[in-house]
Amino acid sequence: MHGGNLEGLKLNCFSGELRVLEGCPRLKGLGLLLHKINLYPDVFVTDKPHEHLSKICITFTCSAGIGSCMKERKTARGKGRVMVEDVFEDLDLSTLVGLKEVKTNAVWWPTTDKQTKKNACYWPGISDKYAKRGLRLVDEEGVHWVPRMSARK
Repeated sequence: MHGGNLEGLKLNCFSGELRVLEGCPRLKGLGLLLHKINLYPDVFVTDKPHEHLSKICITFTCSAGIGSCMKERKTARGKGRVMVEDVFEDLDLSTLVGLKEVKTNAVWWPTTDKQTKKNACYWPGISDKYAKRGLRLVDEEGVHWVPRMSARK
């Protein structure tokens, strides 16, 4: 097995049961192509800190109902419904000490103050949470959220 020497890996139909990071300690980039929202919070947890992985790219296909197929969803958050925003907010990335960037086509950034204020988009908050850990959350174009200054009262 060459897992110990791999520096880049792309997986189609990723299963959270697969402990890919344990078998690839030198992995620098990981790409996941997902057909449904099946990322569990602990999917990236490793027994030992993973020092080399610096970028994760998570692409959802149209069958997942998100991403470039559906930029601005107008659906309500409901019982039993898995929302991709919740998945990204709950991901445990603590053992990926070398991680710098998470890229996904599920992200969309609000373009108006109205969208930001009415909580139509949860991504800026998730991006801010990642930034506090030294991570950059970017969309499929590589664009990250730039916080807007709020007026003081």
